[in-house]
Amino acid sequence: MPRAPITESLLKEYPAEAKILQDILVNFAQIYKKVLPKSTEAPKEIKFAVAKDTNSKQYTLVGNEEAILFLVSICKTLLDIGDQALKSSEYKDHLEKIVQESTRQYITKFIKPINEEAFKRCPKCNYENKYNAVYCTKCAKKL
Repeated sequence: MPRAPITESLLKEYPAEAKILQDILVNFAQIYKKVLPKSTEAPKEIKFAVAKDTNSKQYTLVGNEEAILFLVSICKTLLDIGDQALKSSEYKDHLEKIVQESTRQYITKFIKPINEEAFKRCPKCNYENKYNAVYCTKCAKKL
């Protein structure tokens, strides 16, 4: 399977990107072989163009079969990376911390004020009165 030349400089300066590029190329070769098994051996161009859809009047990206398969191989590679990340315990721990912090912030910002407004605490006797009370039910101090 022919591989695109990846220079030492790319591998040294951008090792993660070089690894992703290699994975994209491997996925492209596999997908291309499965989808277009009878394709000729002659080199083919990957062509993209921007076109306006006649029905929706929206701009869209169009391409030849090779271009579409190239996009599919990029998507597959990204999904594979995401799948690997989700399986990692470090990533799960990181996500759990984010969820816990977001939950804490939400409760602090929205739930707690509602609960605090449900009663008024008396400054003299610390009794919890109804939220609409003007005087403390226990000691009669003005709230």
